[in-house]
Amino acid sequence: MAYERITHVAIRVPNLQDAEEMYTTLFDTGVAFQETTVDGEWHTLVNGVDWDDAERAGYQPRMSFIKRDELFLALESTETKPDKPPEQQYHIGLGMGQMEIERFRQRAVETACEILFNQPGGLLVEDPFGYEWDISTNWKPRSTGERTGQWLDLQ
Repeated sequence: MAYERITHVAIRVPNLQDAEEMYTTLFDTGVAFQETTVDGEWHTLVNGVDWDDAERAGYQPRMSFIKRDELFLALESTETKPDKPPEQQYHIGLGMGQMEIERFRQRAVETACEILFNQPGGLLVEDPFGYEWDISTNWKPRSTGERTGQWLDLQ
């Protein structure tokens, strides 16, 4: 049985509302759903409930799930698991066409991401929360030596 795809990526952020706004802009999408905890159990907020509605009712959203095409990104507040370090992963690779890479690059600039690498077929940005997004048209698993010629010869 073959692995088919990554089903979702969950990242922890210090300010969920800011992260939700930045990532929905960066990926040009919306929020699929939000969740919070009630007595230690996860509950999904019903459709149409916004941040203000939840807060007025005494609840703080703890996770926002965004979706675009085959990208599923769960944004989780660092408050949900304060005993775990917030940056358990920092680099996420996505494949997309060149035109979408260009649109992504524009949105990255608009959302204060730092462009670390930019060339046809590839883009590497670091977002304001410290995550790197490695975007390419034709990614293949290759070593740094294969990609750049930087080999370490120990002889």
